[in-house]
Amino acid sequence: YATAPVRIVWLDAHPHGSLDSVWHELFQPRSIHYLAHIEPAALSAFFARERDRLHNQTLPALDPSDVGAAAGGDGVRADGHTVVDGGGDWSGSVCFEEAVIATAGYDTTIHHMMRKAPRHAIPAVQRFSAFLRARLASCTTLLECMHLGNVPLLPRPDHLHGALKLHRTVTFLFRRDYTPHPRSSGITNRKVSNEAESMAAVREVFAPEHMGWAGALGEGRLNVSVHSVSFEAVPFREQVHAALHSDLFVSIHGAGLANIYGMFEGSDVIEIQPVGLSRPHYRHACTALNIHYHTVPATGRDPFKVDIASLRTKLTEVRQSWIAEMQRA
Repeated sequence: YATAPVRIVWLDAHPHGSLDSVWHELFQPRSIHYLAHIEPAALSAFFARERDRLHNQTLPALDPSDVGAAAGGDGVRADGHTVVDGGGDWSGSVCFEEAVIATAGYDTTIHHMMRKAPRHAIPAVQRFSAFLRARLASCTTLLECMHLGNVPLLPRPDHLHGALKLHRTVTFLFRRDYTPHPRSSGITNRKVSNEAESMAAVREVFAPEHMGWAGALGEGRLNVSVHSVSFEAVPFREQVHAALHSDLFVSIHGAGLANIYGMFEGSDVIEIQPVGLSRPHYRHACTALNIHYHTVPATGRDPFKVDIASLRTKLTEVRQSWIAEMQRA
């Protein structure tokens, strides 16, 4: 791990929004500056200072002929250094000796690696998951924030504690309209039209009369708590904790599923995929994290209708795996 400070530069058109708290929670930066709020002269000074700092480290002088053509004058030099046009009142460029360009959304480097070179990507995903849990594990207000009631917060990996886990938690995430940043329309896509029917199926499959088991250690019954949640007004730390303490996490495809990076191996995830939508990113994440991945189709137009028969089938598979786990113990 690098011991020197790491400088993160966001090339993003969005102004400050509710999602920015993620960076504060994870990396605890001393400050975050938004380019849109910086006067041109100050922005020019920033790039000039960066240029001088790097030049003082005896980097090769910038040669305009080495800079590849790109929008806004940005590009990659022939020697591999990344060049960013400073803009503002200063007409020069900045050369970063080492730069990682991370594209946003679905076209990220880690997802390309999961498809092309999973052997190299999986350790990176696992390290990030461990970092995420370690950074956010101190949360104590999950119950109040999530309105889940008096549910014991028991970690999933029973094998780490040498004890059987007799309580399981099922979390069903539903999407709601919200405004993540001022430029947003406030309308969220990929909502579920049959939420009540979906939750009824979950409660039916995990009803107490179906959770009995008998094994070498005798007989017993799994106690299953079922909760429906929405994350739009929930702080990032609490979102991760909700996933962390879920044995089964269910959601239609969307950003909320990124919280599965905080789940423990051996947990279960059901991703509801609208028919015609093929995005394997969370399946890849589950593969890397040793999380059991299941998918259920949803039909129609947004809001989509969950295929209840398929949902019941997948829920039953999870229930049977939990019971089999107890019987083998």
